[in-house]
Amino acid sequence: MKKKTTFFSEFGKWHTIAERVLGLYVVNVGIILILTIVVINIVGRYLFAFTLPGSIELVVLIFIVSGLCALAYVQNNKGHVEVEIIREHLPFKAKSIIELFALVISLAFALLVTWRSAVYLLETWADYIPGVIRFPYGPFRLFVPIGFALMSVRIIRQMVDIVTALGKRGRSQA
Repeated sequence: MKKKTTFFSEFGKWHTIAERVLGLYVVNVGIILILTIVVINIVGRYLFAFTLPGSIELVVLIFIVSGLCALAYVQNNKGHVEVEIIREHLPFKAKSIIELFALVISLAFALLVTWRSAVYLLETWADYIPGVIRFPYGPFRLFVPIGFALMSVRIIRQMVDIVTALGKRGRSQA
């Protein structure tokens, strides 16, 4: 019998794909671009007395985009900093409640950053970065609300998983 797909399972699948594409591929391409620009600058400076104009600004922008794209992927893999000194000695229910509380605070922060950065993006889309080459800010700033929105969805999915696990554990003990 074929498993019935729901909106949430389909959404979860596409969200995971978006996390993986941004968190792995975009980040890896960004790192390769940064390394390429740095190597070209080093070789160019010492062999030809030439550096790429605007390379510092471009490297900074690529670095920022890479970091923002990795947010949800790192959250999914539980790669953010956690302090487990006390929590590791607590029972399952207490651990879950503490984790849920931390996720609620993280979600509030991520939603606030998503909202404010989207508003700021709309207000400043046409701005340019001052420097040798005038890069537009808009396309780079676009990754702030995207990265934090994906992270917000990941946090919500983790909260649902915790509440589901608490419910299953509660039913199995009853």
